[in-house]
Amino acid sequence: MKLTDSEIGALVKTKREESLMSQVDLAHHMRASGYKWSQATVWSVEAGERTLRLNEAVDIAEHCGFKAAEFLGSSFGKQQPALRGVEMSIKALQELAEKLR
Repeated sequence: MKLTDSEIGALVKTKREESLMSQVDLAHHMRASGYKWSQATVWSVEAGERTLRLNEAVDIAEHCGFKAAEFLGSSFGKQQPALRGVEMSIKALQELAEKLR
């Protein structure tokens, strides 16, 4: 099942709060990662009003301490063969991003 922007935003908010991070804190981390984010950007994502890009999702997951694969929805947990490939691709992107920093 594909997640909607609102569901992704709710996930971001939940994970951000679980990591004891404010919207301002997350915006700061995202700016440090090279994005032009403000507290208003975080609010827009969490409200489902702004679509989250894949590279942003990967960095949010890293900053908040969860797996970016959670953005793929509940069907990911079934480990369907195509989704395993996506998980490997996300991991490869994360490793490449780390090398480029």
